[in-house]
This record gives sequence, structure tokens and C-alpha cells, in this order.
Amino acid sequence: MTADAAHGFSKGRRSELEQADIFHVMATTRHDTVVTRWAIDHPVHDIFPGLPRQKWKRRSCGDGAHDRRIYSWARVEVRTWHREDRRHWVLARRSVSRPEEIFYDIAYCPAETTLDELIRIAGGRWAIEECFQSAKQECGLDDYRIRRYPGGHRHMTLAMAAHSCVTACEPESWTRTRRKRILPTLHLSLADRRPTPAEHILHWSTWRRRRHQVRNDHYKRRGHSP
Repeated sequence: MTADAAHGFSKGRRSELEQADIFHVMATTRHDTVVTRWAIDHPVHDIFPGLPRQKWKRRSCGDGAHDRRIYSWARVEVRTWHREDRRHWVLARRSVSRPEEIFYDIAYCPAETTLDELIRIAGGRWAIEECFQSAKQECGLDDYRIRRYPGGHRHMTLAMAAHSCVTACEPESWTRTRRKRILPTLHLSLADRRPTPAEHILHWSTWRRRRHQVRNDHYKRRGHSP
């Protein structure tokens, strides 16, 4: 599992994954702290300055928009007394052109996991983020107005299915104009076109009007305008 710093900075979330024995490489901030042999709350940015130069390995973590993403990588083991068959690592990613820029990940993995494997998993986060960004722009992943989970789940599933079809069927020579031309066809073919019963429409309309009135009454009682 991998995630950005918004999720990786949470020690509680990392602890839950660890208790479930779910291996992960989670991004974190430079202000995060870990347990080391030197301190209980050791800042991650304070672990790597004294690291020997040969510990830094220049590796690619995947393709970028223009070229391969190449950084200098290093890792330091923490919590060495936890389990013999598991390891905790702090992974550092340093920019080649701007060495002062260093980003960090926290990893929980089997003992035999190599540095290259950790780099591959950390680099997979960019591909996931680019996939969601592309789905938002081309298939309307974030164009919805829902009030319940089932509606949002159906919309996102349909949008991601359409995006998969576009990605799999689209030759590189196709232009953006032609891509836009096929999207309505995908939506029509994947969407549920069954007619909605009139009773359901009336019930939904009544529920929305009543909910709107209840919200207005709530604001008035609290002295706020809706």
C-alpha cells in the first residue's frame, strides 16, 4: 500500500496498517518523528545528514511527463527490535538538481525487501495520482452532486470504467478532439439506461424538498441565514 503525506503523516493510520500486517510505503513530512536507537522521537530530517555518500543510490522511480524520474535514494532502519521477519525503514528521496530538497517515506515491509522494491512502490503513487487527475479531466470523475455513498460509488465506478476503456483503446496518434468525440459514446454504452419509475421520482422529489425545509428551519433556530 502507498499513500501521500496527508495519510502517511498519521501515526494512528500507520499503526492500524501495521497491526493488520499490511505492508506499506507512506509519504510523510520532514517534521514527522520515529523511534530510533538514539531517541524515542527522532525527527526524520535529522537522520540522513550524517549518512555516508555511498549509502545514497541514484535510481529511477518511473516515467514522468517529460522524462524518467531520477532521484538519489537512501534508507535507514528504525525500530530494529520489533520483529525478526519485519522491518521499518525511513526512506529519503533527494533531488539530483537541488540536493537541499529531500522528501521522506515511512515503510513497513518484510525483512528481505530491497531498496529497489521500496523505490518502485513509492514511485507508483505518481501513476495513481495521474490516473485520477486524468479521469477528472476526461471522464468527469469529480463532476457529481450526491448525498449518499451508493450514488458516489456508482458514479466513480462508471467514470473509472470509462477511463479504462479510453486508455486501453486510444492510440497515441489520436488527438484530444477525437478523444472528446468518443466519450459520449462510452457514457451511453456504460450508463444504466433503464427507465426510472414515476413513484421513485416523486418520492425523491418530496424527500429533497422536505430536507431543504428542515435545513432552513435549522439555520433559523441557530440564528444563521441558509
